[in-house]
Formats: sequence, structure tokens, C-alpha cells
Amino acid sequence: MNKPRLNNKIQFIIKLITSSVLFVVLLFTIISYAAEGYIKNKINDIKELSVTNIRVAWHCNHLYLKDVIYKKNGHHVTAKKLEFINIQWFSLLKNKTIHLKEIVIKDVDINLSNIKNKTNSKTFKNFEFAFKVNHVQIENTNINAVKADQKLNIKALNADLENLEINKNNLSFKNIKYATSKGIYTNINSDYKFTWDKIDTNQKTTTLYNAHLNPLISDAEWRKKYPYKKPITELKIPKLSVSNIDYNAIIQKKSIILDKILLKDALLTVLVDENKDPDPNAYKPLLNELLYSSKVPIKIQEIILENNRIDIEVISKKTKQKALIFFNKINASIHDIQNIKEHKINLELKALVLNKNTINLDIDFWLTPKLFPYTIKGNVSPFDFEQFNSFLLLNKRIRIHSGACTRLDFSIYGNNTKAYGDIILDYKNVKIGLFDDDEHIIEKLPTFLINNFLIKQNNIPNTKNYRTGNMYYKRPKNRSMYHSWWYTLKSGFQSVILPNMINPKELDHKNKNT
Repeated sequence: MNKPRLNNKIQFIIKLITSSVLFVVLLFTIISYAAEGYIKNKINDIKELSVTNIRVAWHCNHLYLKDVIYKKNGHHVTAKKLEFINIQWFSLLKNKTIHLKEIVIKDVDINLSNIKNKTNSKTFKNFEFAFKVNHVQIENTNINAVKADQKLNIKALNADLENLEINKNNLSFKNIKYATSKGIYTNINSDYKFTWDKIDTNQKTTTLYNAHLNPLISDAEWRKKYPYKKPITELKIPKLSVSNIDYNAIIQKKSIILDKILLKDALLTVLVDENKDPDPNAYKPLLNELLYSSKVPIKIQEIILENNRIDIEVISKKTKQKALIFFNKINASIHDIQNIKEHKINLELKALVLNKNTINLDIDFWLTPKLFPYTIKGNVSPFDFEQFNSFLLLNKRIRIHSGACTRLDFSIYGNNTKAYGDIILDYKNVKIGLFDDDEHIIEKLPTFLINNFLIKQNNIPNTKNYRTGNMYYKRPKNRSMYHSWWYTLKSGFQSVILPNMINPKELDHKNKNT
């Protein structure tokens, strides 16, 4: 008797649950259709925005948009597919937080023009709702952005980021990963463009492949454009890696913070035309002065250079020929880079000069206005003076016949106004030859007089006439720091090889403290 009644109750309960589920599904389906109509009406109210297909899932937690087009003030954005997954309506109703589990953005073309600078606080000042997304996925997105005098073009951007949060006070995210194919950046005020083949990023490292900074115009056009001396530079970087970038700090314009930059197998080419004088009205800041002037706080733990190279080509004013001096196998480390007052930055560098001799440098930079002092401790392994004859093509009448340097140590103390220091230059059997217009004929008498009366042919330790040298150079403010370094070192060679009566008083060995 009780068993049929029990079965009837179970069947009733099952029917009730089924009916309830069907009712809920039907209710949500009706709501989803209503939501679709509501969203379509809202989109139709926005004249800059159009969507060909809108679908709301029956459970109302997923929103799908297809063929989205946005046009306003020269901005043009198209997206074939946008997905908003797992919309948490309760948080929206309770605390005005738009909380999504995931957003998927596919096949987007973004064209932005006339972008204006806006601070983060202004951008989100009137943002009424908080916006949170657990995961954002971007696939195959192309970006073409124009901001006043700047242009940026990025192809095939694919990105993933987690915990995106936007509110009136902040924009932040975590664990970003992205990759792009070719990209290009130009600035109308610059003569250069910056391009790359690929960027690949994971949670820790951003790697740039085959980056290239090169002039927009030819060498001949460059010389015609600039009446004063302006070096033409070109930089090729097969691989540049940056570790642990704080993207949130960059986006919010608070600071640039990262752990490490690795620059590998890079080639920097510099072409200088000595037929032109430097611009008398130009001002070239020192490296530490340039860093200190940055408006954005910078904190980089370490910069590493591996197997890089610098080629310096100089077009002679007298011979019209190109002379080349290069530094290869450049390995260096720079530690604790910050742009705060009184901070000291250390650079340790090792390289080959003309692929033959090792040069070691230990440089300290102080971020101390207004002088911005620095010190350089350096040495070069033993070398033959003759190997620099190719560089002496700058003056076709001078050649070095012989000479071996057995020791070169120097210390330079410089700042924004001058540089001075001490040099140890040990050598033997230095002989110089003078040529007339025919390079094969040596002017014997002047050569004899120079080698026997003007220069010091030997400077050997523990001999009677052995001496060390002084360095001094007053810095022209329209020349670079490297110019000052070279001419300071050149003055040290001069103070050892030439007689004291020819040297200026700053290099006179009787006035070492001058």
C-alpha cells in the first residue's frame, strides 16, 4: 500500500524539478533574447559603433559580438569576434563591479589618429564602474597609431594577461604574455626609424629580435641637409632581452622598473664627416646628465652587453678618404641604474681594439648637478703603433714606421667643463715618417728632424729619461662625451712623446697639479 504512494511522490518531485529547470531555462532564454534586443538598441544609439551579430547565451553569462566596427575622430577599430565569458551580474548589481572570467578578442585592426596625451587619473576619472577580468586573450591584432608627430605600427599582436582591473584611480594587470611580428616606429622630428622582426614575451622576459635603427635618408642627403657636423648612426640588434618589466608602473607613468637588459651581438656604425664643423649653438649633455634629466623615474638593476661592436668611420678633411677604427667583442656590465641625485653608476667594460688588443675600462658616473663628474680607470694590452696607420689616413702625410707600446694605463677625472688625469705610456723605437703628395716618397730631412729632435722615441721604465704623463682637456659643450674622452687621452700621449716646451702648461710635468 505505501510503495505506490512513495513512487507517486518521487515522480511528482521529479516532475516538479524538471518543470522548474525547464521554467528557469525558458526564463533565462527569454531574458537572453531581451538582453540581445536591449544591447542592440543601445549599440544602435551609439552612432560611432556598429555590430552585425549579437548573441547572449541562454544562461545570460556569455556575450558574443561579431563584426564590430568603431569609428570616431579618425579612430577606426574593427574586430571580427569579441567574447565576454562568465559575466558576474551579482557583483555588478551589488557594488557596480563589471566582473568577467574571460574576454576573447580576435582578428582586430586598430587605426588610431590624433592621439592626445592623457594622464591615467584623467582617463578614468569619470569611470563609474569598476572593471575586472580574470583573463584577457587577444589574437591576431594589428595596430596603427598616430600621436601628433609619432607613428607606431604593429603586426599580428597576440597577448594574454590576467587579473585586469580598471577603475577611476587605477589600471593594472598581472602575468602578461604577448608576441608580435614586424613593427615600426617613427618620429617626424627624427631622421631615424626603428623596426623589428619579432617580439616575444613571457611572464619574466621580453625579447626583441632583429631590431634596426637606421636613417630615413641617404648619406648624401644627410650631408646636404645638415650644414654642421652631425654623425650618421646605424644600430643593428639581433637580440635584446629585458627581464621582469613592471608594466603597471610604466602604464601608470610612475616609473620604469626592471631587473636586467641583455644586449647581444649588436653593431653600432657611426659615420663622421670632418669636412664640417660642429654646430656652435648645440649643447651635448654628458651621459649621466642625460639620464638625470629624464622626467620618469628609472630603476634598472643591471645592463649586460655581450659580444657587441662599434665601427667609427671618419671622412678626412684633408684626404677625403674614410678611416676606420673599430671596437669588437665588447662585453660590459652596468649596475644599479637610477636617475636620482648624487647616485653613482658603475660601468665595467672589456673589448678589442681593431680586433687585436684588449682594452679594459672601469667608469664611475655621478648624478651630481651641475658638473656631473665621472672617473675612468683604463688600460690597453701591449700593441704595435703601426696598426693605427689606417686611422692616420686622416692625415695622408703621416705614417708610423715602427714602435711597440708595452704598457698603457690611464686615469681620467672629468665633468661638464673639463677632464684631466695621469697616464703611463711605456714604449720603444717609435719612428714617424712624412710623405709628400706621392705616398711612396719619404721626406727624409723633416722625418729625421722629427724622430731625433721632436719626439721621444723611447720611454722605457727604469731608464734615465723615463717619464709618465699628464692629461688635460677643456670640454667644448657642443661636442659629445666621447670626443672629450678621446682628446683627453690624446693629450696624455702628447705629454709623454713631445718635449715639455711644446706642451701647454696643463701638460707640463712641472705643473702636475694644474
